[in-house]
Amino acid sequence: MRIDAALFAVALASPCAVPAKAQTIVDPHAVYERHCIRCHSEHGADLARLRMNVTDGKLLVRRNSGPMEKLLRNHQGITLTDAEQRGLLTLFVAGIKWDGVYQHRCAKCHGPAVSFARDKLAVAGEKILTTTGNRDVGEFLKSHGEATASEIALLMDMLRFQLETKPR
Repeated sequence: MRIDAALFAVALASPCAVPAKAQTIVDPHAVYERHCIRCHSEHGADLARLRMNVTDGKLLVRRNSGPMEKLLRNHQGITLTDAEQRGLLTLFVAGIKWDGVYQHRCAKCHGPAVSFARDKLAVAGEKILTTTGNRDVGEFLKSHGEATASEIALLMDMLRFQLETKPR
C-alpha cells in the first residue's frame, strides 16, 4: 500500500500486530459497516479525522487521549479479530492523513470514495486507471476539478488504498 510508512507503522504497532506475511487482509470498510456504523454514522476516515489524533506515533482518541488500539479491543461489547483491528487502525490513520480531500473535492459528484474507486477504477502497476477507457487517473486529475498537486497525491494514495483493500 502507499500509506505513509510512519502512519502505517502506528496501525501495525498495536499489540495485535503480527508479521506481515501472516497478516490477513480484511476490508476495513466492511468491518466498519458491520461493527461501527450503528453508533458512528460518519465514514471511518471521517470519524478518525473528527475524533482521533496521531501523537508521538500513537493513534489516540481525542476526547481522553487513550490509545485507539485499546479501545478497539473491547468497545461496546464488540470483539474484533486481530486482522479486523489492524484494518480499522490502518483506515483511521490513513483517514487522518487524507485530510478529507476527497470529501471536499470529489464526493459531491462521485459519491463515497470506496464505491467509486472499486466500481470505476483499477490498479495497473504504479498507475490507477479508469475501467472504461483505461484513462490514467493521476494524469486526469491534473485537469479535472481544482485539486492541487499535494491534494492529487493524497487522492491517489486514498484511491489506491480503496482498491488494495477490496475483497478478492
